Amino acid sequence: MRFLISGATGFIGSELLTQALAAGHEVRALDRSVITGPVNTGPDAAPHPDLVTEVSWADVVVNLAGAPLTRLPWTKSYRAEIVRSRARVTTAIVQAILASPTPPQALLSGSAVGYYGSRPGEILTERSSADTGFLAMTVRIWEAAARKASPATRVVLLRTGMVLGPGGGALAPLQLTTRL
Repeated sequence: MRFLISGATGFIGSELLTQALAAGHEVRALDRSVITGPVNTGPDAAPHPDLVTEVSWADVVVNLAGAPLTRLPWTKSYRAEIVRSRARVTTAIVQAILASPTPPQALLSGSAVGYYGSRPGEILTERSSADTGFLAMTVRIWEAAARKASPATRVVLLRTGMVLGPGGGALAPLQLTTRL
């Protein structure tokens, strides 16, 4: 299988890239330069041609790009970057999928359990309602952008929780806090 991964240098993306290569799949990391340019959102939206080429090559596109949630503090400007980074990359990828002559079989788009908010004691499922906080709002924007690819490809939303592991994820800031 051919995987195109955005966010391949991040904590989850780098592990996915390593595992996919070890399993014998073809993998490309999505070059930041083809998704950091202007993203057109108007009626004449046209994706970057290199991004269309990359998306057309892939069987599956995995979208994990976005500003790290482990960076603190979440100032007003950094919160805007968290939302903007996810929406912008997802929009660019979806535009490329919709313009592709051979769209991928699936778009696996990163998302977060922050959608549900903090609801102690409540059993939450995929049918549970969204919270009203910042993370829930971010997830709603992020997922809405990804869902727009559904006319051309299967869309899978990956709502992950706190990711812990040696060498990164949320474990590093937790270790620092524990040491202090």
